[in-house]
Amino acid sequence: MDVYREMVVATSPKNVWRALTNAHDLRHWAGDPSESTAERYVLSGHTVFGGHMGGTVLQRREEQTLTFQWILAGLPTEVTIHIKPELHGDGTFTRVVVEHRNVPDEVIPSAASRYPQASFDVSWVLWLRHLALWAERAAVTGQFNYAAPLSAIVEQSVVIEADVKQVWRYITDPDLRKEWFDESMGAEIHRIDYSQVTFAWIQDSPGSVTFHVEPMPGQRTLVLVHHEGLNPSVLFDYHIGWQDYLVSLVGRASRPLIRQTIWIDAGPEQVWPWFTSQDAMRQWWNPSTVYEPRVGGRMAFTDHGAELHGLVTELTAPTRFAFSFVERGAEGHRHPYIVAIDLEPEDNGTRVYITQSGFDALPADIRDRVFVGYQYGWAESPELDRLALVASRAVSS
Repeated sequence: MDVYREMVVATSPKNVWRALTNAHDLRHWAGDPSESTAERYVLSGHTVFGGHMGGTVLQRREEQTLTFQWILAGLPTEVTIHIKPELHGDGTFTRVVVEHRNVPDEVIPSAASRYPQASFDVSWVLWLRHLALWAERAAVTGQFNYAAPLSAIVEQSVVIEADVKQVWRYITDPDLRKEWFDESMGAEIHRIDYSQVTFAWIQDSPGSVTFHVEPMPGQRTLVLVHHEGLNPSVLFDYHIGWQDYLVSLVGRASRPLIRQTIWIDAGPEQVWPWFTSQDAMRQWWNPSTVYEPRVGGRMAFTDHGAELHGLVTELTAPTRFAFSFVERGAEGHRHPYIVAIDLEPEDNGTRVYITQSGFDALPADIRDRVFVGYQYGWAESPELDRLALVASRAVSS
């Protein structure tokens, strides 16, 4: 059989390509260990279908196409991933298309599955959702364990960057639930507000589905789904299906924020000096930057003709730099945003995350529009690439 799946990712082809091909990124969301070179593309581990995905690279065109061979059941199959820029409103996002050709029938996920091809398709959809989460907000959650034994009871969980009330609405409000769950849920049986809710389940075989929600530090929420009453013909279908639904819930219910990431071949102590002076910041952040390197100090710059100004809110060497800002003349300009840059040691280098938050404080009638506008801007932003360049050059010189 052949599989064709696609998804629009709210960032640039450059960022999607990095997530897809950089070995330091791949081990976060796709497989560990991973190998990504001009000759080989291989992902491994229990979060990869069959424990091993990929092989010889047949074609690799930067930020456009990746084709590799994948041997399944002793037979060669071919996977092509297309990266296509796509106009979206006033900006450009990325359409990712997966074509998996010549998949042998004997490698369908479960011989007892009632929906074998659909479940194999879902495996690719789930893979694309994880790619999108990493490329859009550097998030990893709800990875499926293909090596775990199947049980007659499904228990799957995810962590969502949102408070309990926001997540609860997406689970219990029928209209919001349709945004991430496209099956019919039975009657509600039991509820403890903001804690758990149980529904009857009448498809395939009668049973019940219970959602547990639990607040976690940092405005996050743990969601666990417990589905019992399955028959053997749907075990894999429901295990993989529920994980896909939960990751879809993450995409819908998460509070609006934009996060990008890059791995730099230099330690945190070697990257941090680029945050310690106005001259250093101008070399990678923005040439117009006015910066006073102290908590409460001024932070201002001009970007695409817009004037942004604010204050340094955190300066903790060598791990975190943050500032607030407002954009003069823009929608929602009375509500400050926060940009935080976090440095973490990783693989003898530094993992850098840059996050813009504060959109949830905007009036509801403009929130989505303003958020998408900033997504367009960050999609093409060069700051992290410039930071990686100046830091790596300084180390090698």
